[in-house]
Amino acid sequence: MHSLVSGRVAVHNKCWMLIMIIRHLTASFLVISLLLVGCSKSAKQKKEDAIVSANILLTKKKCDAAITLLESVGRDVSDVNYLKALASAYACKGGFSVLKLFADDLPLISSPAPMGGATRFSTSVDMDSPTYAQYLSLQTAIDILLYAGGISTTLDPTVARRAALFSAADAKEINAFLMYLLLAQLGRYFYFYSNANAAGVKGGGTGPNDCFMNYENLAFSGGFADMTAWLGSAATGACVSPATVGHPDLGADNAIDVPLACEGIVLLNNFMAIFPGVIAGMAGDDFDDLETLETAMNAGKVLAEANTPGSDTKVNNVLSQERCESLNDTSDDYIQTYFAFMMETLVQ
Repeated sequence: MHSLVSGRVAVHNKCWMLIMIIRHLTASFLVISLLLVGCSKSAKQKKEDAIVSANILLTKKKCDAAITLLESVGRDVSDVNYLKALASAYACKGGFSVLKLFADDLPLISSPAPMGGATRFSTSVDMDSPTYAQYLSLQTAIDILLYAGGISTTLDPTVARRAALFSAADAKEINAFLMYLLLAQLGRYFYFYSNANAAGVKGGGTGPNDCFMNYENLAFSGGFADMTAWLGSAATGACVSPATVGHPDLGADNAIDVPLACEGIVLLNNFMAIFPGVIAGMAGDDFDDLETLETAMNAGKVLAEANTPGSDTKVNNVLSQERCESLNDTSDDYIQTYFAFMMETLVQ
């Protein structure tokens, strides 16, 4: 009898152990399954998590970490939240702060008028070369938004093209952010290539130039006979004749650096295309000074086209860097005209 009882107990114990093992395996399988589900997030969820994490990193000024995180999930050119986060990360790396722009920079823009005050922005005064790292990072942020939605870089990234790819609200957000970035980048461009001093006066800096570029005495077909007549009209500040020295990085007479010149043209044209629509929907006096710029800039375009017909097509309305370079690869005459009638009058 004792051996029979012992045998039954042994069998019971073995069954109990087997049941516990099965239960343990089952539990482990569930845990593993849950872990696998957690580790196999969809691409959309990974992107959304990256956006949230990147925005947290940006509050701590960890720009590079935010860029790395967002780029690691792959660029989504159609997701406005992703694009804003990525542009913000590159803008952060570019030294840009929208709070500083509003608090410190915008009040300076028209002093000296029309737009010389942009050279005094907090982000402008450190620009010391065409390849200044923060300038390049900010340009990356601008390009992300300009070509949002997958617009080809061979096409002009117009407001209408972005409006066709995004909702009205999303397109409005993109354009507003773009306007701030373009304004800061223009300040850098103006400061460096105009050789502005601390007061925003062209030619007053430590460089050799009083003009943006070295001009030829181009013959005009409008109200001015030639470049000499225009630059001598007192409308261009320190730049008083084609003989006045231009910035060395923008090239020599009849050998203008087209890509660098086009950078300024594209920045200014995109800003002009965007800002009237943006400020029209804003309340307050933050942009009062910008409203007066529209007249001055449009007047410069009219003069350029009147004196050099074809300017509208070649430079005045070009918004793509690639198009600007390709349209002016055989002659820099239109670029010179644009700078003479636009850049030299906006910064004096």
